[in-house]
Amino acid sequence: MEYMVIWSDGQKFGPADIAMLNQWIAEGRIKPETELELVVDGTRLSAASLPGLNFGGMAAAPTEPAATPAEPTPVEAAPASGGAEQYFVVGADGGKYGPADPATLTQWAAENRLNPNSELESASTGARTVASQVAGIIFPVAAAAQANPMQPTPTGQYSSSSVESNYPRPGFAGNQPTSDDLRKFNWGAFLLNWIWGLNHKYPLALVALALGIVGALFRDPSMAIISMLISFGQLGFCIWLGVKGNEIAWNSGRFATVDEMHKCQVIWAKWGVGVLVVGCICGLGLGIMAGIGLAAMGGGLGR
Repeated sequence: MEYMVIWSDGQKFGPADIAMLNQWIAEGRIKPETELELVVDGTRLSAASLPGLNFGGMAAAPTEPAATPAEPTPVEAAPASGGAEQYFVVGADGGKYGPADPATLTQWAAENRLNPNSELESASTGARTVASQVAGIIFPVAAAAQANPMQPTPTGQYSSSSVESNYPRPGFAGNQPTSDDLRKFNWGAFLLNWIWGLNHKYPLALVALALGIVGALFRDPSMAIISMLISFGQLGFCIWLGVKGNEIAWNSGRFATVDEMHKCQVIWAKWGVGVLVVGCICGLGLGIMAGIGLAAMGGGLGR
């Protein structure tokens, strides 16, 4: 049989069988007075009164559920005054998201945004630990049973066989860009270069702006060769941005899904083409006006 775990605020988590409940007991997430609900018929009982649960030294005589079951005490962090302990989720890029209490983190785990190896930081003490070591966070049985693609290395850092995905991204294993996704040329990155780069947390894209400014300083005809080399360098860098654009965009952590990333890059490409077309029209217009002006001046001089 399977049971739902009911916290003092009325939220339900699970379902879980006896083996999983015993695992949560060993992790300090369930106490004898924790209230359970039978999935089949909704019958409620205290964890201490359920045969098969092993509380060891914690076990007390079976009692009716307390009116307000005690909340689990978080690992390595004291409960914050006035509420449950709050934690930040630490992404692969070092960014922090939150804070959130164990109930909210459990919801994120149910949505596949959080896995047992995700790194958490206590909002009150700054102590860091993995999500599986924090009492009160319950992970789906399927997620706990399957191998996690984000595994900690001996140094405590997280690595993945594919491009690391920054939090929050549901379904780490099934939500990674393919090599074809990353190889597609990113026209937004090519055409809008440094503007696109700053929006995608890639300050190195400012190299394109710097080359443009330096190139403008060498417009003198006597420095034509230097100006041409700088222009070729700027063009080459922009092409490189276009080639690496999708990879940079994904690693920026701005997108929860690959599809979301692609839709955003299409918008950037459209804006890039629009800016290019407007620039060409303005340049052509200025050229025509300059030609008319010179023709008028020539006609005036010939009279």
